[in-house]
Amino acid sequence: MASIPSLRFDITGASGSQGLLSPKEGWRAYILPRGAHASQDSTGERITFDSADAASRFCKNNWVQVGLSVSNIRKITAIGGDSISVSGAVTVAENERVFLIGNTQPIVLDNVATYETPNTIIHKRDDDGSDIYENSVVTSNVTGLIEFFANPDLYDCILQDGKQVNQGGLVNLLVTGDTQLQAGGAMTCIVPTIGIAGLDLIRVADDQTQLILEEMLVQLKVMNEHLSVVTDRENDELNDQVLEVCDA
Repeated sequence: MASIPSLRFDITGASGSQGLLSPKEGWRAYILPRGAHASQDSTGERITFDSADAASRFCKNNWVQVGLSVSNIRKITAIGGDSISVSGAVTVAENERVFLIGNTQPIVLDNVATYETPNTIIHKRDDDGSDIYENSVVTSNVTGLIEFFANPDLYDCILQDGKQVNQGGLVNLLVTGDTQLQAGGAMTCIVPTIGIAGLDLIRVADDQTQLILEEMLVQLKVMNEHLSVVTDRENDELNDQVLEVCDA
């Protein structure tokens, strides 16, 4: 048995008539293998990436999903150079994420997807002999926290709300065995809900905490509401600005 590192982030969103930010309990985070971004628009059965290296992350007979729409789930029929071919025409926009699921076809019912047995193994504790999360899905707790343990690698994530409707995605999540990096990183995911116009999902990795705080600052200036801030030691100046707004 061996110790394995963890990754954690919080899900926060607006709710109620005033659009106040609050933790999202009971949301699902499917932890998936690393996918890739499409490098060009397309409408056929071929999806092109920036390089053959990106295309090599996928294998024939893998199931993929283009973006967050469950109507865009397809099976890979071939890999060639910097592209993949899939089992039916699909509309793809440049820079859209192609999520890699695994070898099991997702179950879709009433526009809700269950991603069964993705090609990932994530654990509930910090030992590779500990219990695993079935279907690699973690449910957020009362504070909006998502946490899991896994072998060091890059992962993608599809987020579902309490009704299991896809609401957002996180890409290139880094699980690292470097304890210094683990201690220095912090993430918050702000998800869009009715109440705050124009608030888009922030897709973040450990090195993008500043982007989160900048978005928080903008929203706080609009709403002038109190908020607890997730930060790290590299964002002290920006954090001070956020706290000044909170205290206003």
